[in-house]
Amino acid sequence: MLTLLPQLRTENRCALFLELLTLLPQLRTENRCALFLELL
Repeated sequence: MLTLLPQLRTENRCALFLELLTLLPQLRTENRCALFLELL
């Protein structure tokens, strides 16, 4: 899903990543980092 949103501005991707940190606290940090890299 996240890789389908390349049109997002970097600022929006960062904001989305911050939401992942708060909405998905059960994810391990490594998984969140990997998910963030997909946003890039």
